[in-house]
Amino acid sequence: MAKQDEQRLLVKIATLYYLEGRKQSDIAQLLSLSQSFVSRAITRCQKEGVVKISVVQPSNIFLKLEKGLEDRYGLKQAVVVDTEEEASDHTIKRAIGSAAAHYLETRLRPKDLIGVSSWSSTIRAMVDEVHAQNLKASGVIQLLGGVGPNGNVQATILTQTLAQRLNCDAWLLPSQSIEGSMEERNRLLASKDVADVVSRFDEVDIAIVGIGILEPSQLLKTSGNYYHEDMLQVLAARGAVGDICLHLLRQKRPSGVTR
Repeated sequence: MAKQDEQRLLVKIATLYYLEGRKQSDIAQLLSLSQSFVSRAITRCQKEGVVKISVVQPSNIFLKLEKGLEDRYGLKQAVVVDTEEEASDHTIKRAIGSAAAHYLETRLRPKDLIGVSSWSSTIRAMVDEVHAQNLKASGVIQLLGGVGPNGNVQATILTQTLAQRLNCDAWLLPSQSIEGSMEERNRLLASKDVADVVSRFDEVDIAIVGIGILEPSQLLKTSGNYYHEDMLQVLAARGAVGDICLHLLRQKRPSGVTR
């Protein structure tokens, strides 16, 4: 077959497949070719430049930055949201919440048990953005205690609201986030109500948690579910810079601070 004739056939196949949306089997029948020939021809079209595929990326989509974050920190997937440069804290959290809600909605399976940290205004923004239609999980479980002056109401609302939107039951953790001693901690874990919830932590399929700085929000301060100021100073002196579910972090690695 002359090169020009070969190219003509490749262009014909590419036009039918990419521009007209024909199936490979239909193209094979139309041109009296085998389907395997058509499949190989389509592969050649891409390799030899007969077909050039381009993806139009809007200016508010940051795939390169997301890929950089994934590579640097070993993340499975990163999502970067777009906000105005002078956007308020509320606007930024709402944008992150919307992206997180979409991520959850597109990956949720009916058998999934969802764990949720009860102390994050960004997670609350995510819960507000979750659309209840056709979503289903096996349950939502509270990962951090919320008993305190204001804590019980806030933690309960967040956990129960997410469970309602995912059409499933909620398991609430009836405890404080931090106890004053190991004895108090052990006594708490021995209580049936707490033990029943904690025993399900290993079953969690998706954990929704925030990454917090060491200095707590005003709500967390007044809730009775965070460290006192003198302890915060000790933790900072020992290199702690933030936490995930009260698991303290140094700048580059887990702090190893006894909790």
